[in-house]
Amino acid sequence: MKTLSRVVRSLRRRPGYAIGFLLAGVLGLSGNLYLDSLEGSLRASLGAKSRELLTADLSISVRRLTNEKERREISAFLLPRASQVTRSLELFSMLSTPIGSRLTQVVAVENKFPLVGKISLESMPGAKATSEAPQLSLGKVWIDQDLRDALGLQVGAVLKIGASEFLVDAVISDDTSNTWKGISLAPRVFIRLEDVAGTALLKKGSTLWDRTYAVLKPDLRSRDVAKNWNASSSDSSLRATPHEESSEQVAKLTSYLNDYLGLVGLTTLFLALIGLSFLFQTELRRRLRMIGTLRALGDSVSRIGFEIALEALLLGVISAVVSIGVVALTLPFATHQLAKISGVGIRAAVSPVSSAFTLGVGALLGFFLALPFIVRVSRLKVSSLFQDEANLEIPQRKVDIFTFTPLALLFYFLAVYHAHSWRVGSAFFLLAILSISGLYLLGLFVLRRLEKVRTTSLSLRLGLRSLARNPWSSLAGFVSIGAGTLLLCLIPSLQSMIESEISRPEGSKVPSLFLFDIQPEQLEAIKHDVEGLGAHLEYVSPMIRARLESLKGKPVDKALEFSERSTREQEEEEKSRNRGFNLSYREGFADSESLVSGRGFRGRFQSVPGEVPEVTLEDKFADRLGVGIGDRIGFDVQGIPIEAVVVGIRRVRWASFQPNFFVIFQPGVLDDAPKTFLAGVPALDVVTRQRIQVALVKRYPNVALIRVDEMVKKLLKIFDQMGMAVKITALLSLITGILVIFTIARRQVEIKRRGALLLRTIGASSQTVLGIFMWEFGTLALIAASAGAAFSFLISKVLAWFLFDRVEFAVTATSVIAVAAVVLVVLVAVILASFRVVREKPWRILQAEGDR
Repeated sequence: MKTLSRVVRSLRRRPGYAIGFLLAGVLGLSGNLYLDSLEGSLRASLGAKSRELLTADLSISVRRLTNEKERREISAFLLPRASQVTRSLELFSMLSTPIGSRLTQVVAVENKFPLVGKISLESMPGAKATSEAPQLSLGKVWIDQDLRDALGLQVGAVLKIGASEFLVDAVISDDTSNTWKGISLAPRVFIRLEDVAGTALLKKGSTLWDRTYAVLKPDLRSRDVAKNWNASSSDSSLRATPHEESSEQVAKLTSYLNDYLGLVGLTTLFLALIGLSFLFQTELRRRLRMIGTLRALGDSVSRIGFEIALEALLLGVISAVVSIGVVALTLPFATHQLAKISGVGIRAAVSPVSSAFTLGVGALLGFFLALPFIVRVSRLKVSSLFQDEANLEIPQRKVDIFTFTPLALLFYFLAVYHAHSWRVGSAFFLLAILSISGLYLLGLFVLRRLEKVRTTSLSLRLGLRSLARNPWSSLAGFVSIGAGTLLLCLIPSLQSMIESEISRPEGSKVPSLFLFDIQPEQLEAIKHDVEGLGAHLEYVSPMIRARLESLKGKPVDKALEFSERSTREQEEEEKSRNRGFNLSYREGFADSESLVSGRGFRGRFQSVPGEVPEVTLEDKFADRLGVGIGDRIGFDVQGIPIEAVVVGIRRVRWASFQPNFFVIFQPGVLDDAPKTFLAGVPALDVVTRQRIQVALVKRYPNVALIRVDEMVKKLLKIFDQMGMAVKITALLSLITGILVIFTIARRQVEIKRRGALLLRTIGASSQTVLGIFMWEFGTLALIAASAGAAFSFLISKVLAWFLFDRVEFAVTATSVIAVAAVVLVVLVAVILASFRVVREKPWRILQAEGDR
């Protein structure tokens, strides 16, 4: 208790140091806590409404039409376990009216849908208020508000879906199961399940979801029932989903973004650590006499070190407590904005787990931050501790670098934790280390040469000399400003790159229309009709549904339960091993593909003894499956087992808007399998595109068309919303960086106060002294910000090549603006920090000498 009291009294005697430490600590810890709390609030709100989101306790679904045998099997399983059961079919189809057509998500339901939750309809003139759930009649539809607004539909209007005409019965005002509808591919339309047959949309190979929903009896848990079905079902593509898992899947729309925002927030923490390190080591330098006195009086090194560590740990804990308070106060504003985007009412709350985690991180950061400096202090002799210039910040031994190992391990753990991925977290950690190391080495190289610069300006010469003679503080500022500028430039560059790749992918042309669910017997007729209207089909690709059965001769493992998936790698592996796949076949490679390893196909497959079909796999898909060249992979192609050998690994550019597949078979293997076709129509003028769309919808109602330009706009809107969130987080990093340089400037000014007063005593004006500070930190900021922008360009170029195979990547105006803005803000910070010293009277130096 006495030790704690001494630590508290020590902090109260140095309020400037304590406040600076707390401010940097709060900024560093708040970012990730804010993101964790935002995601946690969304998950908690979705979890509370999970039954409404799924519309039941449990669903059994498959991405195709179930047959009679499977329907009987599902009914036999649910009959003793469920109190209510209903079914729906979901598929995409064109909806046409006299004034236009649009892609819609058709949801065909039985009259009991939804079992849980509600669908509210807009009030109709003359309708009586009722508490009963609305009933959808045969031959009628309920439409989404977006569809009403887009096509000008009103209640009573006639529209066509497939081969059938329907009457608009009502407009949906609220659907508790339809979250994130603002970023969905198409608006919803509800029809009766009995009306689907008349639409002629259910063709062989059609893309749809067949779902059976159940409300379970009171004594049954949905997770247990789902697990029983998944373990006993002979077809792993018929998968049961409990309502808890459904809400988790919906929450992933934000969790993936939060993963990367968390890494950006982690950069803020890293920048704060740089400032805290500087604060801590300069504070120790100021306390050298006191430490030396205690050592001379016989105080032990261990007790002194313990008090220093306790002080840092206490400040870390207080920073965490303040961060929790700040986040708790401001979180409702963020959840309100997220609720408007997601359509889900979100209750803002900082969870006890997140709070405890932040407290633990704050305490460990404080302790691990102090450890390297404690080691150095303990090694110095008592006589040297009375020297103001004792150089504590530069390791005296090579092994001193290992004292930072606990801090580095903690940082690595946080990277993996926030990314929810060993691969992404490790890559981020390595990138951070390389970037900081690069900035450090560059700063060291530049600073060593500044003192040799010849200039006639006294202020500039003294400023450069000060930078060179104070390497630790200069390097801390250099790295923090460089890293902040790097991040601020990198985010807009990546966003611009992604937008460019989506709207204008390099090396490929974006089609105007994308067609799917083309039946084999319709393909030639559609080609003929499109050519007659002045265009042509391109990228025609067959698509066959199949299920993965074996890898390297061994059966594929059953899916992990949702609660067992802790990393993104496990989730991706589970998806790769347990979901159905769309296969295709073609002779060569598309222009959106490139061969990474292996070879292409050796002609068409010939069914002779000993001949094995060949396949090529997408590179990341092959990595997830753990297969390579020469390995065998088995599929169930609609009841027929087919084993093939991997002969090639492809890299696919998914943003090309061409039909791309994970698995491509050698021609001659799947030619006779039930299939549908995908195709694109190249870029057209608006009139021709509209004419083709109207003609195809009228003659081929089962074929779905996507206007690629509309999809691109929607995707860019999503990325714009994501980019804004990332920019805000990046701005927090820059603010932290500016705080670091402001802290460094203020502490450096205090350290140099005596030198500044000496200059004033021998006749230097206030403007000259201020000029020295301005040149010193302005030069530092300009070089560091330029280095950060240059590093950002290099990283962007590497990512452009790695993600999109792009070679050309231009410097944007954002980088120049960012460098100028950083330098300006730093200069303002220096003026504010230096203002008191340059206004101080020169005779104060005599008082300072007397105080010594």
